[in-house]
Parts: sequence; C-alpha cells; structure tokens
Amino acid sequence: MPHFEYLFSILLFCGPILMIIWRLQERILKKYELVLLIVVLLSLPFSLTEFYALKWGVWEYYPNHVFNVRFFAESETFVFSIAVTLLTASLTLIAAYFLIDRKTKKHDKKKSVKK
Repeated sequence: MPHFEYLFSILLFCGPILMIIWRLQERILKKYELVLLIVVLLSLPFSLTEFYALKWGVWEYYPNHVFNVRFFAESETFVFSIAVTLLTASLTLIAAYFLIDRKTKKHDKKKSVKK
C-alpha cells in the first residue's frame, strides 16, 4: 500500500476512537459542534510550524510513505492535526460535561436535604 502508510496509521489510531466517542456521546457533542469546529480551525496554523522542522532537517518524511502533497507541511500533517485536536477536544468536553453534571447533582442533593 504505497503512499498511504502515514495516513492509514492516523486513521487507524484516531478514527475508531473518534467514531466510538461520537457514537456514544453524540447527544453531548452535538451541542458543542461550533466549539469543536473553532478549536480545530485554531489548531491548524500550528501545523504550519512543521514547515520549519522539515526545512531545518529536524525530521523528514519518506516519499514512499506520504502523498507528497505539500502546503508548507505534508497534507497528512493537517489530517493528523484535525484528528488529534478533535479527539482531545471531544474528550475534554465530555469530561467537563460529566464533572459539571455530577457537581450539580451533589449540590441539588445538599439543597434538598437542608429543606
């Protein structure tokens, strides 16, 4: 499978986890679609910093593992950035939702006990 190894590994490791999270917590994440979109869009400029790493020889991509389509950085870098940002932002929003929900329920129980 030439020219697809990097993209395949990104999708293999991030794709199933994203699908499971979104399937199980779709109700919560649908509320935050705009927030997720903004976070992903804000993360993309940081992918452009890879241009300097490639230029300075900090690392390189083997041409037989990537598409060799560049916009400052390899095209797969943007896929990676989107996938990882979406994954971490989704997990953060879900965790925050459940923590806030749990604190609210505890607070409501304390109020009802005092009455």
